[in-house]
Amino acid sequence: MEACNNEPACLQDRAGLEAITQLHRQLDDDANGNVDLSESDDFLREELQYDSGYEKRQRAFHHNDDMHISVKELWEAWLRSEVS
Repeated sequence: MEACNNEPACLQDRAGLEAITQLHRQLDDDANGNVDLSESDDFLREELQYDSGYEKRQRAFHHNDDMHISVKELWEAWLRSEVS
């Protein structure tokens, strides 16, 4: 997988990477290969039903004013998360 680049964590958790890839596909409404700000906003508000506090989650996903999230970026965010 392109997000893997033979990284040890990736090679050890191919099922995790596949799950992240599938999640990314579901979030990427226009299928352009990136999750943009409006797509992640829709997900947080509609799917996760965040009424407030979603701004913090948005900043976590779109850090440094990056308006697009690739599979690799989502995978790396997963690896840094408390739940991984």
